Amino acid sequence: VAELLSQLDVAQEAVALDSTFAMAWTALANAYRNARMPPHLVNDASERAYRFRDRLPDRERYRAVANYFGSGPGRDRARAVEANEAGMRLDPIGFANNLGLLYMERRDYGRAVQVFRLGIQGGNPTTMNFAQALYLLGKREESESIAVEIRRRFPNQTGLTYEAHYLYNRGQLDSAQQQIEYERAEPAATM
Repeated sequence: VAELLSQLDVAQEAVALDSTFAMAWTALANAYRNARMPPHLVNDASERAYRFRDRLPDRERYRAVANYFGSGPGRDRARAVEANEAGMRLDPIGFANNLGLLYMERRDYGRAVQVFRLGIQGGNPTTMNFAQALYLLGKREESESIAVEIRRRFPNQTGLTYEAHYLYNRGQLDSAQQQIEYERAEPAATM
């Protein structure tokens, strides 16, 4: 929470100093989104970053365009994918997670797995998204092995491992129901 507030403060200060600072508007849109602020704030910041995108170097411009069309007011998945794919050519690690999520939204799980795998190899922490894409692709054992490793590393984040999915997939319906009830009763376990 403190980190999110700090990101908000820094980005707000930057746009107050220079209202045409496109990267600051992109950072502010991301901070608003991560802090689950009202959508109109995210959209306004995304729109301003998009308006001033021509002032940015290629990598940052692709990020502003991808945000505008992916989760900002532009709402055009095809254009968001185009911008993220262009960004991947310059920075595969930095664009892997968002592009993989867009592929998942399009139900193109094979491409999502490929992109997440690139991101993970480069150090991008997209591991749970990778596990989810594998699961949806039908590679449930590989997905579950990744989730087991995540549970080992982060034992208090069980909800992020989709444990109930794996239990259900194995036919352990009672255990899946218990896991869901546990996560509902212990919200901190899913944060």
